[in-house]
Amino acid sequence: MPFRAKRRHEIWTADVRYVPRSIPGVGNAYVIADLENYSRCVLSSSVSLTQDTTAFLRVLYSAVERYGPPERLVTDGGGIFKARQSKAVYRALDIEKEQIERRKPYQSYIETTFRDHLRLSEEDGRLALH
Repeated sequence: MPFRAKRRHEIWTADVRYVPRSIPGVGNAYVIADLENYSRCVLSSSVSLTQDTTAFLRVLYSAVERYGPPERLVTDGGGIFKARQSKAVYRALDIEKEQIERRKPYQSYIETTFRDHLRLSEEDGRLALH
């Protein structure tokens, strides 16, 4: 794996995931989360009705407030991760921003975590949102 961490809080991965079968009467929902690559612990997450920069930065702030900033942050090519405000936060916190290769979601530790959780919930018949 290209973003394998050698120690805790060296590398985090952030992602926004569309929630299948979103909330009836409300519309789409998204899970925004930050994962610590070494332990694969979800550091902070939120369900949001938007997938915008502000929602992402709230989740990142929550993780940084509790654990301090990572050395590196890995994301896909989503616009919220490349937004001017996001880049300013990375600079202020001295976070090196990296990106997985296009069409290679397996490079993202959080992508595989989300996929495993969804698969387990479907196998168990307990998908949380119907």
